[in-house]
Amino acid sequence: MACVPIHEYGDDMPRGAVTAYVRVPKHQQDDALGLLERAGFIACRDDGDPDRPPDTVDVYVSRHYGMTNPDAGVIERHHQGVAHVLEQGHIPHEDRGGGVVFGGPISPEHLQPVINAATGQPTGYLVQATDPAETDRRLTSMAQALGMAREDLTLR
Repeated sequence: MACVPIHEYGDDMPRGAVTAYVRVPKHQQDDALGLLERAGFIACRDDGDPDRPPDTVDVYVSRHYGMTNPDAGVIERHHQGVAHVLEQGHIPHEDRGGGVVFGGPISPEHLQPVINAATGQPTGYLVQATDPAETDRRLTSMAQALGMAREDLTLR
């Protein structure tokens, strides 16, 4: 199965898919991709970050768990599963965040980082929104999925 990074999916990214980005050493990318795919994840290299250190690669990892609005537990287990597979393969990695696809066409100019309003720090998630009402709907859904209050999430 071919893997397409989230920003290239258009209307085809299934609603509810859980995503993760991990950074691994470049010389271990093939091992990381193979291990993740054998574990049932969709995994591919993602070259979207031009500031990435040259000796590393970013790997996009997704899986659909059969629901359109996965809760925070599903999201956390997805990230734990990715980490577990890489740790078992002795592949050092850095979790770079991820998210849940809430539907609609995805384009890079509409992806915005979600910020924890209390700390001012990025959550590691992205949200797609084209107008204020859609932004509020998406942040409300994300807050529910993460078990947070809506007012705790904002955009950069």
